[in-house]
Amino acid sequence: MVFRFPNRRNVHQWIRPSYATNQLLIHAHVGTDERNGLWIAPLENASLAIRVVPIGRYSFWVIRNLGPALYAITDLDAPKRRIVRATLGAPSPDSWKTIVPEGKGVIDGARLVRDKLVVRRLIDLGHTLSFYDLEGTKHADIPVAPRTAIFLGQVQRAATEMYISTSTHQRPGTKIPVTLMHRKGLTMTGEHRTLLYGHGGFGISLWPVFSALPAAWIRLGGVYAVAHIRGGGEAGQSWHEQARGKNRQVAFDDFHAAAQLLIESQITRPDRLGIHGASNGGLLVLQKPQLYGAVVAGVPVADMLRFPMHTFGLSWKPEYGDPDRPADFAWLKAYSPLHNVRPGVGYPPLLILTADNDQRVVPAHAYKLAATLREISPESEVIVRTRRGAGHGAGNAYSESLEFQTDVVAFLAARLGGPIEELPRIDG
Repeated sequence: MVFRFPNRRNVHQWIRPSYATNQLLIHAHVGTDERNGLWIAPLENASLAIRVVPIGRYSFWVIRNLGPALYAITDLDAPKRRIVRATLGAPSPDSWKTIVPEGKGVIDGARLVRDKLVVRRLIDLGHTLSFYDLEGTKHADIPVAPRTAIFLGQVQRAATEMYISTSTHQRPGTKIPVTLMHRKGLTMTGEHRTLLYGHGGFGISLWPVFSALPAAWIRLGGVYAVAHIRGGGEAGQSWHEQARGKNRQVAFDDFHAAAQLLIESQITRPDRLGIHGASNGGLLVLQKPQLYGAVVAGVPVADMLRFPMHTFGLSWKPEYGDPDRPADFAWLKAYSPLHNVRPGVGYPPLLILTADNDQRVVPAHAYKLAATLREISPESEVIVRTRRGAGHGAGNAYSESLEFQTDVVAFLAARLGGPIEELPRIDG
């Protein structure tokens, strides 16, 4: 190991070498907590690392260093983040200079290209892009279509150019944080088979990117909806904090409100409304069974009282809380899917997806949830689909991912009913 934190468990490191200055930049954080620390060490001897930022106070992510100057994004005194310049010889926050202040939108990415800062902000579920000099003077805003996700490429130190990629879907006509997608010209009758997806955790934003499952669902005549609920990062750190720890129920309430919106807006009705959540999003799917006609829980987190006992689960304490603490135990038990299955409740058909080599959310979560439902609510339909030799998601074989997505579409289409629209012809 290049660098180790003594007497600290569950510390994750991200080490980046700076060959121009012969240094190592060592970011570290506890579990999934984004309030990272920063150490800097000589490239040839990591044991001589000095601490620049302590763990657990605020986030401080280095964009790049130019000699002794560090350009970084931080949320200290700026919930929507700012870009600062710190000096290695005097790294305390009192000596930082704000280069790009907090403003409208969340600064969620930046690159340094020669003597220019390229700054990405998230506003209204889409990105903007601006150029600043190294003293903070804005030089240009780059026109970007609404609801566009921008991905910043890596930049070598001597590079004079940077590559970016963009992705978008058609902008909906509504301003509320629910994105609707459907075939052009579809008349809203309140009868359409609709799928609502959500996540709402870990500050993760749901981007407007192309995906095969929604595309297939829409081609078959369905409506696809994404709920940008609190707990994610779509509106910055405060959006995340509002549904974190003891406030987790807020994310569930947002998700159910989105479902109610789809029904009240005459887009669908409960027996034609399916919901889908994966990983942390698996927590969303059982609280309001009367609202939904079918449910898909992908690699779900389900046991909120024992999650730290399994592999990566220990890292989730900054997000969910610690079930070994009485106060945390109380709120975790109040929403834990495994511990809130109730007899006499008519649960909608449920498809649970898991993988036998998932080290992030171990399949025990899925298996225990299925067994509990079958025991307490034997009249409910519960199907478990396990991928063999697969993990949590990223890195799995493309063919297996297609099979999983096909199963999801087939399950939901069969349970929700409604006409299967004729597929549009694709020439070529």
